[in-house]
Amino acid sequence: MPLTFRGTPIPGLHGRPKFGPWGVQLTRTTYFGLEGESEIRGERTGRDIVMESVFYNSFVSGEQLENAIETLNKNVPTNGKIVQTGAINRTLQRCTFEGITMKGSPLPDNKIGWWVEVEIRWRQLGP
Repeated sequence: MPLTFRGTPIPGLHGRPKFGPWGVQLTRTTYFGLEGESEIRGERTGRDIVMESVFYNSFVSGEQLENAIETLNKNVPTNGKIVQTGAINRTLQRCTFEGITMKGSPLPDNKIGWWVEVEIRWRQLGP
C-alpha cells in the first residue's frame, strides 16, 4: 500500500497502522466530608500510531538503504498528514513523525534489492 507523509513517499510494503488509545484530559479528586471521588473530564488528546513495514526500493546496497532511512528520519519531529492508499485508503491529520527504526539487518533480494523490516512511528495530536 503506498504511503506518504507530508507528500514524501515512504517506499516499501506497509501493514495496517496500530493505533494506541487516545489520551484523555481527566482529573480525579476527593473533597473533605464527601464520600467517593469526583471527576473533571475534558476532550481526547493524542495517540501513538505505529506501522510495521518492509522497507525496500531497489536499493543496490545495505548502505544505500540505511542512507534512505536516515534521510527520512531528518523529518523528525515535523508535523503533517499521513496518506495511505491501495487496499486501505485513509488520511490521518495532525501527525508528528517520530522516526523509522530498523527491526533487523538489511538483507539482499534479487527481485526487490536490499530490504529490511522497519517500524514507523507517529504521534497524532488529536482527533
